[in-house]
Amino acid sequence: MAEVRSNKNNKKTAILLATYNGSRYLKEQIDSLLAQTFHDWVLYVHDDGSTDNTLEILYQYAAKHDNIIILEYDSKHGAKDNFFSLMEHVESDYYFFCDQDDVWHPEKMQFFLQKMQKTEAEHTELSVIVYSDATVVDEELHTISPSFFSQAGIYPEFITNFNECGATAFIPGCAMAFNQAAKKSMVRPYHQAQMHDEWLTLSVFKARGIVTRIDGCYVCYRQHQDNAVGAADKNMLNITYRLTHLRSILQSNILHYQTLRAIGYGSLLKYLHYKIRYKVNIIKKRRKDKI
Repeated sequence: MAEVRSNKNNKKTAILLATYNGSRYLKEQIDSLLAQTFHDWVLYVHDDGSTDNTLEILYQYAAKHDNIIILEYDSKHGAKDNFFSLMEHVESDYYFFCDQDDVWHPEKMQFFLQKMQKTEAEHTELSVIVYSDATVVDEELHTISPSFFSQAGIYPEFITNFNECGATAFIPGCAMAFNQAAKKSMVRPYHQAQMHDEWLTLSVFKARGIVTRIDGCYVCYRQHQDNAVGAADKNMLNITYRLTHLRSILQSNILHYQTLRAIGYGSLLKYLHYKIRYKVNIIKKRRKDKI
């Protein structure tokens, strides 16, 4: 188990980076970490068997920066399990998931940790996730959408407890931070998880923890053909799209419900009830916004 060094408040902060053939964008991401206004962190990286020069880049950075550590163990064969393995190998007070192809705004860690510590002071010993919106960008970091939530047609204000998680998975890992209590609350085993960030969020909600949003966007969420998971488009919500892609949409909903059920969500009727309620809330909000 790797121990992360402490900052001046005796709180340790770990960045967990899972890599696989990420050489094209990796330098930009690591440079954005090194440019953070909060400096007292350790980056832990595990590579999942890259065949490009990802490892060469990582070792070059690690040789220059003692807070970049490469963990060497067997490949996990996928982003989800790679991130889960990093969580198992690293002990810290606070954690950030880090995708190999994004770029972080300089103030991201500073603002997230300020929000985290304020929330912990108000809710002692509870699991806490802090999250934000993200800017959706293309391969060259040109803005596709100033808001991931808007782009995907997601309304986080209507997902505030475990029951309401029946609506959708809504927090991308690149835009969240979480504390040690959140990690400990994670339901195990997690072989039925679709993705690490969704599983963690659902587990924290199940444990009646705090999932709190910070205003603004602090990540450039890069979209390209090799994304493990990309940003959805709200155009996918229209009737024509739904009818054309009915099978894939049904399959996606089945997988989401199976994930919820594995964490102890309950009946299919309950799932459908909260799914419908979420849609009704969206319709009401849109009507109100037009007034």
